[in-house]
Amino acid sequence: MSRILILLMAALMLGAMKSNNCPKLQFEGIYAFRVDAESSAVIRFYADRVVLVSTSINDYAQVMTWFNREPENFSRVLTGKYSRDKNCSIQFKVKGETGVQVYTGNIVNDTLLNLQILNPATKAKTSREYKFVKL
Repeated sequence: MSRILILLMAALMLGAMKSNNCPKLQFEGIYAFRVDAESSAVIRFYADRVVLVSTSINDYAQVMTWFNREPENFSRVLTGKYSRDKNCSIQFKVKGETGVQVYTGNIVNDTLLNLQILNPATKAKTSREYKFVKL
């Protein structure tokens, strides 16, 4: 009986250690994907699982003046809730005045996300690598 208990505790500890090996999302800035010379796709995460998505100019300091949770800025952003699992996967669905997008992918490291994006209305799909920008 004690042998089973020891094995069970060891399995639980290994599972807990594995889940802690996933990189953490960053909250003190944005994740950006440069679309062209003038604009980027940007994502901002919050600790309470809220996520914001938008497009912007490449002046990220300027973006941070409006890319936040203030209600007056909601017309500029898509909003939703993200979830992540112990395999370092992340997923979220965001909605706003311009439509809906579904994101799935992986947290590669502390500064990099590989995401697949689906527009349910058009069925268009794309893959992007978002890099963290601390602001």
